[in-house]
Amino acid sequence: MAAGDMKVRLVDKGDNAAGIGIRVEFPEGSTNRPTPDEKEVIRRHIKGEEGEQTGFNWNGSMGMWHKPIARPGEHADDVPSARAIAIRLDAENRVESLAEALREHAADPLSYAQMVRRRREEAAEGQRVPD
Repeated sequence: MAAGDMKVRLVDKGDNAAGIGIRVEFPEGSTNRPTPDEKEVIRRHIKGEEGEQTGFNWNGSMGMWHKPIARPGEHADDVPSARAIAIRLDAENRVESLAEALREHAADPLSYAQMVRRRREEAAEGQRVPD
C-alpha cells in the first residue's frame, strides 16, 4: 500500500513456520529512511500502544516487523487454522492503518501529531474511574 513516498507491505509466504511480516519500503535506489516521527508512527501501529502485546517484533536481518504463527516447540502443521487466519487479518489491518497514518503524517505532520496527542488524552480520560 502506498504511504507517501513509502510503501507498506504485508510479507506472507503462506507458511505457518515462516510467520508473517510487515515491511516499510522506500522506492528502489532511494537513500531515504524514516524520520524519527515516522518511526514512532510505525512503532505505534505495529507494536501498539504502551502495554499492548501485538506479537510483532523488529527483525533487522529480515528488514521487517515479524510475528510468528507457530508457537515455540509447536510444529507448523499443528497450528490451528483459526490462529493463522486471525494473525493474517490482524497484520492486514495493521498494514492498512499504518499506510493511512503515514499518508496523513506526510500530508500534515503537525496536525497528525496533535491528533495523536488528543486521542491519547481522550483514551486516558476514558480509563479514569469517575468520582
